[in-house]
Amino acid sequence: MSQASPLILLVDDDPVCRDITRRILSHELKEFNLELREATNGAEGLELAKTIQPNLILMDIAMPVLSGTGAIERLKADPETASIPVLAVTAMVLPRERDNLLSIGFDGYIPKPINYDALVEQVRSYLDPSG
Repeated sequence: MSQASPLILLVDDDPVCRDITRRILSHELKEFNLELREATNGAEGLELAKTIQPNLILMDIAMPVLSGTGAIERLKADPETASIPVLAVTAMVLPRERDNLLSIGFDGYIPKPINYDALVEQVRSYLDPSG
């Protein structure tokens, strides 16, 4: 792993969800010395992703201004951001909903309410693919 701290972009309009996610990541993944940046809607997330080029994006789906599905389509269509992995963090829990999210470009899926183990496991796999 490089010497720079991994940068995660958290895009969620719910301050409680952002706080929970921030606490889980800072506690469980402290060995990575993560830097976490936050956006409150998909449009902010797009702008920030282009500017900061995060290692990973955690994206809510149902948000004002620009939804997570609208944001993923634009992220994956832009050569500057297309290679950034994006995990959907959502209450859309039916298998067909999950499959649809994966088919439109999300690289993974974490159910809400925040699934502690799924969040830690998936984020860890992107930060340290060797295990």
